[in-house]
Amino acid sequence: MKVTEPDTRTYLDAAGEEIAGAARTIHAVTRARAADPGEEPRPHRRPGHTTTAGADIATARLDRAQAELDDALRRLGDTRGTAA
Repeated sequence: MKVTEPDTRTYLDAAGEEIAGAARTIHAVTRARAADPGEEPRPHRRPGHTTTAGADIATARLDRAQAELDDALRRLGDTRGTAA
C-alpha cells in the first residue's frame, strides 16, 4: 500500500530511520561477549564486528545508547504530532 498523505509519509520515513538506528545499537550490545579470561568481567565487542579495534560495552556506552534511544522516541513523538 502506498501512503500519499504527506504528514503520514514523513512520520513513516522518520520511524523507519529511527528503527534502523535502534537496531544497530541493539545489535552491538546484544552481540557483545565477555572479555578475555582473567580480565575484569564486562561485555566486549571483538575486533572486526563493528570496528577494526575491539570495544568495551561499558556503563557509559549503555547510558549513551539509552539516551540516544530516548531521543529517538522523542523525535518520533514530535513527528507524529504533525501526522493525522
